[in-house]
Amino acid sequence: MSNTLIITKSNKYQHTLLMEYQDNKLFNIQCLEDDTSSILGNIYIGRVKNKVKHLDALFVEVEKGLICYYEPKKDEEPFFVKRQSPNKLCEGDEIIVQVIKDAHKTKQAALTSNLSFTGKYLVLTTGNKRISFSSKLDIEDKKRLQEFAVPYKDKDFGLIFRTNAKSATENELEAEIKSLINEFSNLLKAANHKCAFTLLKAGTPDYVSNILGQYDSNNISRIITDDKEIYDPVLECAKSK
Repeated sequence: MSNTLIITKSNKYQHTLLMEYQDNKLFNIQCLEDDTSSILGNIYIGRVKNKVKHLDALFVEVEKGLICYYEPKKDEEPFFVKRQSPNKLCEGDEIIVQVIKDAHKTKQAALTSNLSFTGKYLVLTTGNKRISFSSKLDIEDKKRLQEFAVPYKDKDFGLIFRTNAKSATENELEAEIKSLINEFSNLLKAANHKCAFTLLKAGTPDYVSNILGQYDSNNISRIITDDKEIYDPVLECAKSK
């Protein structure tokens, strides 16, 4: 069966139209409301504003006027772009942060300095610097992947093998690991030449996750769109599924 997804946006009505064709026949059509307010997954250079009273937490400004909540874990070590003191986080420090929760009602969006870069077979993370595995992988697969990953161990990041890593070839795994490492390395290099409030990497838009979350990417023959703002995140999300 040949499955084709056609995706287009109506900026006037802020909706995304999704049409699914099976064997060239219209099978399903959906109209999804766009959530343009979400910043989930975005990576910024944030500026520390002030400490939260009675808590080991800080307010960090990631866009002009957009204040977020940052509560670093005990072993969390942020990447500094600008630093006031070698011993602690201070007001005015500029650090690289990622949004892990959107703002809700009166609560600000939540941040972490443990960065994550997701691929189809792996996740590169600066939080857990070990080689880890999906709980759905069996012991033999974990042992094989652990041996494969040994040359890529690094003090600055860890790797998490996703469930579908079991079906990947060594060439595919190697290519993705190198791609994720390059993405991480290039982001850090770029940050050194950027100022506070810079968006270093945009998260996957909610409407893209909602669209592709309903489909098995292995059964999709084509994804067609007339909007580059849709094309880039859809392509990235499809590759990571």
